[in-house]
Amino acid sequence: MKPLRLLDINLVILPVNDNLNVELEEGGLHWILLVYYKETNSFFHHAYFMGANQWNARQLYKAVSLFVSDGDAAFRECGDTPQQKNGYDCGVHLLATAQVICKWFSSGGMKNRDELWLSDVKETVSNVVNNLREEILGLIRRLMSEKSVSK
Repeated sequence: MKPLRLLDINLVILPVNDNLNVELEEGGLHWILLVYYKETNSFFHHAYFMGANQWNARQLYKAVSLFVSDGDAAFRECGDTPQQKNGYDCGVHLLATAQVICKWFSSGGMKNRDELWLSDVKETVSNVVNNLREEILGLIRRLMSEKSVSK
């Protein structure tokens, strides 16, 4: 962790899977997002299915907090995170949330306004999820057609 120099980084995006066996490459059933924001010295847990993976998020928080803030960072649940409506969209929700947060951060974050990304996530993630589904489907179709042409 030390070579990552996390103490120097203002925003850390951490995808979290519930796979407890790292030897199993396709393990785990659910993804959530854990975000560290230096300005608030807090980790934010975005869960997409009724608070799932809180234990996994807290384990990662405990492990990483020493490397970003001398171990005194807070852990915050983001209760307004849009929830997936099926049993398979957690990865797309994670990507959409990360995209919204990165856009918020790159536009100046709290320097341009006095609030975090939470309202942006609440208001826009559902639309971003729909767009990402279409982008991913298009990418899969393009890769499949390229593969069939190369045979």
